[in-house]
Amino acid sequence: MAFLIDVNFIGEQELRLKDELASEGFSLVGFKGAANGASMVGVPAWFSIPVRDLLDRNRIAVDLEFGVFVFNERDIDRNTVLTPQSRMGANLSDRNSFILSAFGQLMPDGNPGIEGTITVRSERQLGDDPVLVGIGAELDGEILPFCVYVLRPQSTVNMEPLEDVLLFFAQGPTRQGSVVGTVTTPGAKFMLNQITQTFDLRVIDNTFGLTNRAGSNPVTPVSAGANIVQILNA
Repeated sequence: MAFLIDVNFIGEQELRLKDELASEGFSLVGFKGAANGASMVGVPAWFSIPVRDLLDRNRIAVDLEFGVFVFNERDIDRNTVLTPQSRMGANLSDRNSFILSAFGQLMPDGNPGIEGTITVRSERQLGDDPVLVGIGAELDGEILPFCVYVLRPQSTVNMEPLEDVLLFFAQGPTRQGSVVGTVTTPGAKFMLNQITQTFDLRVIDNTFGLTNRAGSNPVTPVSAGANIVQILNA
């Protein structure tokens, strides 16, 4: 199922805001929720698009095609940038489950997982270091990770994607995969589901905040300084 997020700059005032955001080094960053033990430290940015690269009219296409990731990093901290080591396709409706072998190889598990989740079971030896794993969803044709879990040796994680999405403008070097803890400018939260498939957003003058355009699907405002984990992974 495809979903559309439009973030457009229409008219002289909005184009002026876009120029201000670009000149001050802002990026449009997006996050997606996950449950069942996802990291409580922060949430990795699902995507990050420098405002200087945005067009006047922008459409972000989301498709709920998923993948499961193993990351190179061993610890999660704010400002950590997660880099995928390996990835395999996954489908929630197929109750996909995977094994992380003793050698760190990700492979399908013959046992069905739990409906609505993607399961990974570790066969690594007790005493080995934990491994960071996560799931990603398709955005503009590329599957990008949006959550991270700690998988300890001889244990299992059941990773559950949620429908919640959060967007805001971040200043500085926030990139795709950066673990972020707090909202830095007023943002917009909404749910991608069968009922609401298209959102049309605009920038708010003075605050660089995001909100829905009049007559479009409403979004929930999120204040600067809010905890992203509590917003998305609670």
